Amino acid sequence: MTQLKQLLHGERAITRIAGFFDTRREALLAVQELLDSPEIDMQQVSVLSPTPGRQLGEPALERAVALEDHTQQLAAVRTHLLGGALGLAAGLLLYAWLSARSNPALLASPGVALLVLCAFGITFGLLAAGAIALRPDQDRVIARVRRALNDGQWAVVVHPQDSRQTRQALLSLKHHSPTVIRSL
Repeated sequence: MTQLKQLLHGERAITRIAGFFDTRREALLAVQELLDSPEIDMQQVSVLSPTPGRQLGEPALERAVALEDHTQQLAAVRTHLLGGALGLAAGLLLYAWLSARSNPALLASPGVALLVLCAFGITFGLLAAGAIALRPDQDRVIARVRRALNDGQWAVVVHPQDSRQTRQALLSLKHHSPTVIRSL
């Protein structure tokens, strides 16, 4: 499943995990535990203060949580190409199934039926691809991080690259924070 998501979205770190802390000290303790593990390195961890831009070395919210810039457009193209192709295949399979069952509507006008079924398949495939490309699971994380920062909390955001790193990040953040959320 991870490989499919990486193929579609074109980035290695497709999951976002965020922990929320009342103080800078608590956030830095969680970061230290994350970095003490051999699985996670500093480039995968962002510490966000409740006053963005006032702390040196703290990235902006969008850079810390959002998808990698260079992959957003490529991800949209990939998912739409794959979704359109799968939708076309579904339309062709439906046509073959209806044809094998001697459907009277299909037999009356086979060319139009093939065109309509393929068009519907492509349309629904592209709609599904759009939903995947938008990554609504990421929006939930971004909104929660923004709300925590506005409420005066610190946030630690981790970009794990595989399931082992995801488990380690969840374990480390939950050890220090009562509130941890993640995207898919």
